[in-house]
Amino acid sequence: MSPTLALKFAPLPKSATVAAVGENEVFSQPGHLFRFMTADLQKRLFGNIARLMGELPREVQLRQICDLFRTDPSYGIGLANALGFSVPRALSQRRSLHCTPAPTSA
Repeated sequence: MSPTLALKFAPLPKSATVAAVGENEVFSQPGHLFRFMTADLQKRLFGNIARLMGELPREVQLRQICDLFRTDPSYGIGLANALGFSVPRALSQRRSLHCTPAPTSA
């Protein structure tokens, strides 16, 4: 059974933003690049990233999914699916959010 994508939605901490650049600016350029790609290129990108991240801890994978979701929701959802996470329908319909991975239970 695949793990379920569990995210806690919260604003980014002030320390996570660059003083001269707003948080939206940090994620806008990679989002534009992603949307410029064809569907085939996006699918290949998801597969390449998933292969490289496959052995990393779940928490690291979730952090990356959150960052990519900030750039474009389809980007984050595509990687989540490629890594084998189950993405709830409500999450896939959100267009903007600030998320941090939910703490994993011990």
